[in-house]
Amino acid sequence: MDKKDFLSLSAEDFKRYYQETYLKISKDQGKTWEYLYVYDYMSEGENEPSVVLVDKGKKKTYKVASLEFDFDFPASGLYSDGKETVYFFRRSERQNKKGICDRTVKLIPFLSFFPAFRQGEGSLVCAKNLNAFFIIQKKESLKTAKEKVGKKGALFVCVDRNFGISCGIWTKSPTLWYRFVPIGEVNKQKIEVYSETFLQEVLDKFRNEDFVVELNLDKKERCHHAP
Repeated sequence: MDKKDFLSLSAEDFKRYYQETYLKISKDQGKTWEYLYVYDYMSEGENEPSVVLVDKGKKKTYKVASLEFDFDFPASGLYSDGKETVYFFRRSERQNKKGICDRTVKLIPFLSFFPAFRQGEGSLVCAKNLNAFFIIQKKESLKTAKEKVGKKGALFVCVDRNFGISCGIWTKSPTLWYRFVPIGEVNKQKIEVYSETFLQEVLDKFRNEDFVVELNLDKKERCHHAP
């Protein structure tokens, strides 16, 4: 949906699609962006439509025409705020909502893929988290990620939305992940990849980093078994 179509929505349609969801919004003509909670929408007669947003914990009313909107969802994958990593994806169930909410997306703490760290269901969808993971988001080089796991004791470090490194699953060497699938190990300046399926992805991603990439099919079965 573009802004022209958005402006033409009736109050009924707006509330059906976007009320009680989060939208990526700019209040300064696209210079900066943030996720804000859409509380309500007002459109009466010939008056310009207005939207009520929860901004820094307070309800504030803005003319829709004064705002910029990005209706695209973030791509599925891994995201980090520098402390925690989540796996983000869109839900497949059909429903009316078109903004981000618990009915349209899921954020799963990455460590919950490990049985020892698995917790009960709880929503991570809120403005604070959406802005931390998708606006500020932290990315690491493979070298820095490896150092954080090896020397600083981090359990998992996100490199980008596809790759991350965890403490070793099979050996003391850090485990390389493609999203939520363990695909190899990082040993000093060498990356061992255990499946041809992921080899080209690894080569493309890390070709400019100081690591040698090798295929080791003797351990191929490990790629099919997350912890």
